[in-house]
Amino acid sequence: MFTMISTEAARVSNTPAPEFWTDRPLSSKADDKLNRAAFADRAADVLRGLPKGTGIVVGMHGPWGDGKTTVLNLLRTDLEADDKTAVVEFNPWRFTDEGSMLAGFFRVLAAVIRAQSTTSEDITGWVRMTLPTPRPRRRSWWAW
Repeated sequence: MFTMISTEAARVSNTPAPEFWTDRPLSSKADDKLNRAAFADRAADVLRGLPKGTGIVVGMHGPWGDGKTTVLNLLRTDLEADDKTAVVEFNPWRFTDEGSMLAGFFRVLAAVIRAQSTTSEDITGWVRMTLPTPRPRRRSWWAW
């Protein structure tokens, strides 16, 4: 609550100040007054609907304060509610070269898999559920 100062001889009033909007990202749909949740819900539906083993890169572009982090927070919350989805948060900007970035990504991915799995069978099942089923390799005529 803000304290307002009266113009009369510096007398302090306990009247609440009008509500101000902050520029902090939201993480709850209940607080979403700009309808970002509808976009995040649709994005989550599209991601969940991808065929097994399909890769996709999603980019979000907009000016500062436009709600990008709010959308990501709402999307993460939606996806984490599904026990068949592993959400991996990774920031590639923290690395100076490609090798370090890839090693860092796979460390984060392995930690998420380990956190969601209790046995090696769980890990194998998670990998099978996530990766596409390999097709049998065709033998070339010169491989006989």
